[in-house]
Amino acid sequence: MVAGQPLQPGFEAFMRAWGRRPNPPAITMAFVSGLARPEYLVEIDAVAVVEE
Repeated sequence: MVAGQPLQPGFEAFMRAWGRRPNPPAITMAFVSGLARPEYLVEIDAVAVVEE
């Protein structure tokens, strides 16, 4: 997240999308001076676990 931007809107969007399901994933935010491309609003990194 670009430094100086508020965290709350992002967390609120996550809560709307996740809803009342149990076991929400961990959320990590990192402040940066800028994103890879200035026109981007957000950059996302995800880790998934596939159980067999």
